[in-house]
Amino acid sequence: MGGYHNWETSGSLVPQSTIGNAYNFNFWQHLDIFCYFSHERVTIPPSAWTNVAHRHGVQMIGTFITEWEQGAIENALLLQDIEFYADKLVAIMTYYQFDGWLINIETKLEDSKAAEKMRDFVRILTEKSHASDPKSLIIWYDSVLETGELKWQNHLNASNRIFFDACDGIFLNYNWKPELIKTSVENSGNRSRDIYTSCDIWGRGTFGGGGFSAHVASEIARENKTALALFGAGWTFERNQLSKLMFQLDERRLWEGLGNVEVLKNGDARDGTNFWNSQVEFNWKVAQGDVTCFQVENTGNSRMSQEISLKDHFDENFLDEQPPIVISASFRGENLGNLTALKIQVSLLDAEKSTVKNITLDVSSFKLKSTWNDVNYTFLGYGKNVRHVIYKLTALQLENSSCIQVTNLNVRIINLKIQENEGLCNHIDLRVQNQLPMGTSFNSGLGTRMCIEGKEVFSGNWIHLSEMDFCLTKN
Repeated sequence: MGGYHNWETSGSLVPQSTIGNAYNFNFWQHLDIFCYFSHERVTIPPSAWTNVAHRHGVQMIGTFITEWEQGAIENALLLQDIEFYADKLVAIMTYYQFDGWLINIETKLEDSKAAEKMRDFVRILTEKSHASDPKSLIIWYDSVLETGELKWQNHLNASNRIFFDACDGIFLNYNWKPELIKTSVENSGNRSRDIYTSCDIWGRGTFGGGGFSAHVASEIARENKTALALFGAGWTFERNQLSKLMFQLDERRLWEGLGNVEVLKNGDARDGTNFWNSQVEFNWKVAQGDVTCFQVENTGNSRMSQEISLKDHFDENFLDEQPPIVISASFRGENLGNLTALKIQVSLLDAEKSTVKNITLDVSSFKLKSTWNDVNYTFLGYGKNVRHVIYKLTALQLENSSCIQVTNLNVRIINLKIQENEGLCNHIDLRVQNQLPMGTSFNSGLGTRMCIEGKEVFSGNWIHLSEMDFCLTKN
């Protein structure tokens, strides 16, 4: 076991100043089951996540996984006493008050007899779990076959059916085609809802490509009346760990279809210095460390900029509606006595490239030290005829051994009209609160300060997932 963050396992409020940005999930109203997954052998969902799930009527399951060479050794030990290990997993589930297990066996078994023994383990675990909690769930991941071979099928068939029949459902591997989902339904008897049609949000071989196109796979699940299993919904956070605002925008785009388009190229330095220009000696370099970033050190003025033609992305009628333009940057520095050593400027230009509006992001209130700082600004009501954006970074005179790093540079155009054909919420059946009493203070489990009955009890950014209230459906 392991891999937990301190803010997940703490039973009390945790100041975000001690942890940086933290992930929380705000679309519980669209879920039936949440699987807390890791690549540790036994993953027990932290109580904070279980509390939030149960408050929203969502079942929480943990993960039991064996993989690689060590997994083969542990499978052999498991099959020596399947009742003993089934009892242990049920005891863990009962003690920590969650609702079941995903069984993920991703290493081959010795032969068909070992596969039958694994099938018996799954059956016994399911029976014992149901005896402890009739609503509990044991779900099998599409991996091992009845021969013991490790070979992902991407659908339900005769080769993996023995495990499906022994438990509450099968989580299909991600490389399916629509016809395989239809075949799975035909093979399931009357259990189509026990088939979990998968979508890897990271897009690794998944139908539809994952990411902001995850709704494509979701629609296939709905058309075939199967369940939908999303892997890696935290993708929106992991690609924006340094910017809470960018995470929130991407989260709403993934789930609600709120359009936002990134028009700045190579803002994270992954493509070197491509797409960036310099009017002076190009002293900005690419640095590799905990993140990839642009870096400048021990030098005089060094400037790089990028000009964006909005007409390359949008028609002029849309641009004249003056959609919000959100800009952001993450930065840090070492040995900087001068807090104005970094200047971040963004200008809006008209079709003739005359300046309509410009802004210099205020970095003076941040500590330019080893911790990443995030800054953002939103252009609103800036007038019609804006057609270009210039994003400019300037490092002023730096002293010896001084260093500035920047990354996560963004210019996003927000379409406030929900794209009804996109967003997961538009392609899954909604769950609704239909019992009274029901109330919420719209507490998302994190905030900038905490008040109880109007009295401030904590000042500063905080996270406390167990305090999250009901999330309400936008419809």
